[in-house]
Amino acid sequence: MGRIKGERVNINANNVSAFFSNRVKKDLPYRYNYTNYQDANPDLVILRDKKEKEKIVPLLEVMDGYSVLDIGCGVGRWGDFFADKKNCNYVGIDYCEEILEIARKHFAGKNNISFQHASFQNVREVLIKANSPALYDIVIINGVMMYINDDDIPCCLRAVKELIRPGGKVYVKESVGKETRLTLSDIYSDELTSNYSAIYRSIYEYNKLWEKYWSDFVIYQHGDLWDENVQNRSETATYYWLFNKN
Repeated sequence: MGRIKGERVNINANNVSAFFSNRVKKDLPYRYNYTNYQDANPDLVILRDKKEKEKIVPLLEVMDGYSVLDIGCGVGRWGDFFADKKNCNYVGIDYCEEILEIARKHFAGKNNISFQHASFQNVREVLIKANSPALYDIVIINGVMMYINDDDIPCCLRAVKELIRPGGKVYVKESVGKETRLTLSDIYSDELTSNYSAIYRSIYEYNKLWEKYWSDFVIYQHGDLWDENVQNRSETATYYWLFNKN
């Protein structure tokens, strides 16, 4: 279907899954590149990770013994931060088994780091079967919703409400359309040398979702994650929200 602006259209979940499964076949310089791209400028991913954590970590106010759920964990980029935190328990969730294998190998021997194969849509059921913590102190949702169609979003957001403890924090980071919603439907990317699909919703659309499904969450920080020197896309930007659950 190509590039669609301003319209609500679905992307093919099988195409998204195939894209990530094929990423692991590439010879990329850094582990983070498998899920954070920038194939033409791989060092930018490392810089972005550094700047993101410098900005977000103080706002999360991580304490000893926290339990952390990372939905869409990819290769465990946030797991690198929590691995050495005293008594913290980190659970990473991703729907691409091949990507998870990279994460599992990297964190082998780290008893406080674990991973589960699940989609955002069935995350709660998978965690219950795995006897993972019933409630989490921090939930991270990092670049996931752009791959989920509108009809599936409500069940995902409701699951988060049931997984976060009262007083817990939720960190959402998403690529958003700068001017309007932009959908890429199985379009070929020269940079990624692959067909690619994603939904870049507007900030306005996301704020409406928070109002509808997370009315008992309070936004305590939000904004553009990076300045223009780091954000190198003309039609999309990277935006973040931090929530407290009442």
